[in-house]
Amino acid sequence: MTVWNLNITPLIHRNMVSVSNIHILAAAFLTGLAAAAPIGPVNMMAIRRGVVGGWRHTFACAIGSIFGDLALFSLALFGGHYTTIRLTGWCAIAYHSKESFLRGRPKSTTSHRT
Repeated sequence: MTVWNLNITPLIHRNMVSVSNIHILAAAFLTGLAAAAPIGPVNMMAIRRGVVGGWRHTFACAIGSIFGDLALFSLALFGGHYTTIRLTGWCAIAYHSKESFLRGRPKSTTSHRT
């Protein structure tokens, strides 16, 4: 007579190592933190805007960065070709460069009286 094992939990073999979910979540959190730690140009811009204008400017910069990354990642995941992704990035950079050049350098609001 055949005996069936209907347990939901998998059988643990002698060479198998059991890892709890908290260890997996901690490893994933630390990996994500290590990936986000390097200071890049967007982070430096967010810090500069936060020092000058307050936390709302930093928050707006971070949200803009997130949505930009989301758009490019979505394009890549849903079948965008490499040339399409590069062309999209170039167009965005060209547009923002033109706008920044046309606006010129922002005027300082503080007076430099000595």
